[in-house]
Amino acid sequence: MAKKKASSKPKSSLLSSEEIKANIITCAKKEFAMHGYQGANLKDVAKCAGVAGSLINYHYDGKEGLFKACVEIFAKTRMAAINRILDAEPKSREEMQTRIELFVEEMMLSFIDDPHGFEIISSEIKAENPLALELFRETFLQSFKNACLFFGKAIENNLIDSSREPLIIASLLFSVSCENAKNDHLGEIFFDVSIRNESWRKKVINHIVSLFMNGVAK
Repeated sequence: MAKKKASSKPKSSLLSSEEIKANIITCAKKEFAMHGYQGANLKDVAKCAGVAGSLINYHYDGKEGLFKACVEIFAKTRMAAINRILDAEPKSREEMQTRIELFVEEMMLSFIDDPHGFEIISSEIKAENPLALELFRETFLQSFKNACLFFGKAIENNLIDSSREPLIIASLLFSVSCENAKNDHLGEIFFDVSIRNESWRKKVINHIVSLFMNGVAK
């Protein structure tokens, strides 16, 4: 008896529209993170996702639309949470410390949940990609401005010395949080520690917040 031929249907034929879109986004993030916007190849994204290239154009209207979707998912959802944390006027040292702690944790969880999104934003901003810069202004920049206002109010409420500059304080907080997350793989390779481990992540957050508070708070 002749053997039945293996099904030639693509794996996407068994998935819902939302599942197909999720697969495309997952593969696109990897492609953009590895090769950048200019070097990314939609044929490779389609192959990875197991779909016809036409589906990418159908759902995302080509490379630009797909890139925007990848970045928006990361930037808008994660930055919305961070904005809520810093959109406040700290009334006490304890409240300021709690909000800084929540901020650092949210930044780390953002990286854990979507490391490719983190890398895409970072690399494309350095490359001065107009699409990334536009999204940066709408999301990350707004969060940074909120951080500046947050520390400005802390100075007004006598929680931070008036000689401190809110812009510099906010820059340091963003930098130490982002760089620690981005370099997590080095700790994993050489010291067998990672912020993906909840216990280690809490220690890292505690160290960052303690050093930060001792450095800027009264």
